[in-house]
Amino acid sequence: DQERVKAVINTDFAELYSLVSQTTPWEEVANLRCPLRPGELPADARVLTCGVDVQKRRLIYTVRAWGPNLASWGIEMQEIWGDTDQQAVWGTLATLLSRTWDGLPIAGMFIDSGYRPGDKWKRPEHMVYSFARRFSDRVWPTKGHDTLDKPLKPTRIDVVEANRTIKSGVELWHVNSDFFKAWVHSRLEWPVDQPGRWLIHEEATDDYCKQIVSEVRVAVNTRIVWNKLREENHYLDAESLAIAAAYRLNLHVEMPAVRSGPRAPVPGGRRILSKGVQ
Repeated sequence: DQERVKAVINTDFAELYSLVSQTTPWEEVANLRCPLRPGELPADARVLTCGVDVQKRRLIYTVRAWGPNLASWGIEMQEIWGDTDQQAVWGTLATLLSRTWDGLPIAGMFIDSGYRPGDKWKRPEHMVYSFARRFSDRVWPTKGHDTLDKPLKPTRIDVVEANRTIKSGVELWHVNSDFFKAWVHSRLEWPVDQPGRWLIHEEATDDYCKQIVSEVRVAVNTRIVWNKLREENHYLDAESLAIAAAYRLNLHVEMPAVRSGPRAPVPGGRRILSKGVQ
């Protein structure tokens, strides 16, 4: 109840509160379903990215296809169930990474590394780092921030594998969560016949649609925060990371002209294969 939240912040905390964006009914997200079957690519698709949210007992991911002017289509949204401090779910994620959709592989995958329960050396973020090191050409761990001076900022960090420290072992990308969540919400009212449209496949579930609008953007004094309206918000996080991965690939600057065969051209002259970079 946003009015109760507002009363607490104004009265108890003596801070200013205002909604920056209004809550979008989940039915409006459902209206963005388009006549594509799950896993089917539109003709304009050029590159695929994937965002993965990590929880204790599952990975939640979305695969998004990108075309000219950052038009995009959500072609797969799924959960991989299993303890994320064990190898099984990461093996399933590796299988996803090896797949192609109409010959097009995932060119970039961002994985949240912020979930940290359990034993120090068995936390899921260590599994994330290990997975990213295996596929370092197109998989990168992330850490979300409420505020950041840029949409994305990379750093090299030390990682621990087999009880040994590897200096600068992984490239961690710091993500401006506000920027990319706001990016998602800004596309919900985008005309579907205009460049930059954001669509989802025809079988996207109601639960997925509800999670996309599970948070609302709020101004508290000079800070921007995202308040949860529903407990489940994982698909919003995953979609934000899929978009951030597109920015990592500079798709907002340069979009490949065509896709051809089993290879996906990406900016910088590289071609991403289902099993690596050539």
